[in-house]
Amino acid sequence: MTTTSTASLLCWAVTSQAALPWSGAPPALLPSAELDWSDVIDTALAHGVAGLLARALLALPEEHRPAGLSPDLAAALAVYLDVAASQSRSAVAALHDVLERLESAGIAALPFKGPALAALAYPTPADRESVDLDLLIRPDDAEAAIAVLAGLGYAPQYPNLPPARRRAYYRYNGQDLLMAADRVPLEPHWHFVPHTLAVDLDTAPLWQRACTVMLEGRAVRTLAAGDALLVACLNGGKEEWRCLRWIADVAFLLAPQCGVDPATELARARQAGLRRVLLIGVALARDVLGVPLDPAWITALAADRTAARLARQAAALLWTAGPAESVFRLSAFRWHMRERLGDRLRYAARTLLTARVPHYVAMPLPEPLAGLYPLVRLGHDFVALPLWRNWRRLRPS
Repeated sequence: MTTTSTASLLCWAVTSQAALPWSGAPPALLPSAELDWSDVIDTALAHGVAGLLARALLALPEEHRPAGLSPDLAAALAVYLDVAASQSRSAVAALHDVLERLESAGIAALPFKGPALAALAYPTPADRESVDLDLLIRPDDAEAAIAVLAGLGYAPQYPNLPPARRRAYYRYNGQDLLMAADRVPLEPHWHFVPHTLAVDLDTAPLWQRACTVMLEGRAVRTLAAGDALLVACLNGGKEEWRCLRWIADVAFLLAPQCGVDPATELARARQAGLRRVLLIGVALARDVLGVPLDPAWITALAADRTAARLARQAAALLWTAGPAESVFRLSAFRWHMRERLGDRLRYAARTLLTARVPHYVAMPLPEPLAGLYPLVRLGHDFVALPLWRNWRRLRPS
């Protein structure tokens, strides 16, 4: 379990950056005796904020650094920042390569999260850690984009799926994971979250509102700050906010220089049935990182006690729990994070009945019988799998 001192230090590291003017001095509870540096480093890496931690600590005058921050550790942090900067440049170069190849094929793409979000909202782009590159592709271009990217050596996650099952996979998953040797993984999205979450967001206005950021001296279009905020909250809610980096994304997007207008974003989120999703992320930025909120956010949170409660629940589990339950399984958090009953019911029905790749593999039905896959899903997950697990548990060793 992460210690209170480690959690406080990491939260301070996020908010200490120049773009976040509400940050104060390092927490008072940082005497070296209370800091387990192995726990600090491991937790920072797990939560995707090691770059922010390294930069914040090295920015302190030596006389104000925690006593346990030895010269050797400080040197290691500096090396980490150099490596992170190099990896960031490589990721941006790969992104430019991908965008150029797609553009030459007449396929539009909007990078989001990763380097694009860093350029939009972070003071130092390399400090926004990411393990892949995310692109928004128009749904009608999905298969064509995958084919174009194959020319760059990117292979899909499930290369052997029959065409009909691949199309079904694209419908429910809303994205693919593409891998290539010596390249950062690539995630083309046509939806921001899986179909099972019942977030039927119209992405056309997001393309119209897209803005331009500079990445390594070249202009790239990405989501406008308000849309990036909603997508960040969707991403965090999908995973039940088990990572500090996702809360940091919200905090940076709420900084004054991003110019997010609460009234506008709340109205758009309400229309999409995602107002509570948005409010949970905003509440976490306040509760975990101390972000001061515009009165419009405060009024909205006061009117939605469930959003405030779910934010407190997520904050309580942030440092103590492991990964959230699979996004393809029902969870009380994801049920309650939707304010409309119809969306909740669609979430439950789609989650329970949508067959996925493991079900296609377990029972490869011919295409005329593909309509039976919801029954396969129910039989596999709620009859065969529990029986198999019980047999494994009860059989003689």
